[in-house]
Amino acid sequence: MSSFRGTNGVSARDVDQSDLVRVVGQFLKKQGKVSQLPGHEFQKTNCAKEQSPEDPDWYFYKLASMLRKLHYNKRLGVGTFRQIHSTRKNNGNSREHRQVGNSGVARRGLQQLEKLGLAQKHEDGGRMITTEGIKVLDRMAAQIAKDNK
Repeated sequence: MSSFRGTNGVSARDVDQSDLVRVVGQFLKKQGKVSQLPGHEFQKTNCAKEQSPEDPDWYFYKLASMLRKLHYNKRLGVGTFRQIHSTRKNNGNSREHRQVGNSGVARRGLQQLEKLGLAQKHEDGGRMITTEGIKVLDRMAAQIAKDNK
């Protein structure tokens, strides 16, 4: 799948990725079509974490991050996103071990991206980005490039 080049020939790969996730997350929030998870202010993103995220908009940024990862990979599923969002568990004096991310956040995030038309199911399993999702990322990248000039 070739990348759609946004305005001025800028694609999502050409800008700072943390800025891209931030801008796409704000776009998803402003759009108003994404509903927060029930109890999102108390939900942890990983069983190794002690507290839930401090930023109240963490779910929008997580969706933007997932959309970006779908853009760079052919297809990804819930299990892959659990591995991507894994972290190390602090076991005190014992050795640290990797703990995979919350499957509910990954599953509901993919379902919401699919409902928005930014992702679709792949015939071999998992989800893949749609052309509309690529256009959203490239439009936001063009906006970032324009602001940085």
